Amino acid sequence: MIYTLGIILIIIGLDQGLKNYAKKKFKNKKIYKGPFTFSLVKNKGAFKGFLKNKPSILKALQILGSVIMIIMALTSAVKNKNKILTIGLALIAGGATGNLIDRLRDGEVTDFIAIKWTKNLYYNLADFAIFIGAFILFLKNLF
Repeated sequence: MIYTLGIILIIIGLDQGLKNYAKKKFKNKKIYKGPFTFSLVKNKGAFKGFLKNKPSILKALQILGSVIMIIMALTSAVKNKNKILTIGLALIAGGATGNLIDRLRDGEVTDFIAIKWTKNLYYNLADFAIFIGAFILFLKNLF
């Protein structure tokens, strides 16, 4: 269970640290590095601005989602289920909580990384953790 909580806290810490760095480094700047663009973007909604005009519903959904994912990750760890499953759940829980912290503190999520082929959609470390965690769960269910 300790490693699960550790993964969650590391993702939250790295995410918040990188977002604070991005707020200083990329304010009013766009930096192009190969397939990546770095620029500060504030997202009041979820993916592609979903629910941006319904902030209280979005906050409630994010709180609920974060709590559920943390409980699932810790339950998986306590029950000694598959470690891969637990890691995937912990990554999702950490990412969801990292974005939730932004939403509760600032009313929006800080994004700062765009990948060329995503057509100017911006992401952050929490988003990548959620994606990787979901991908791990997807692969685990395939095999």
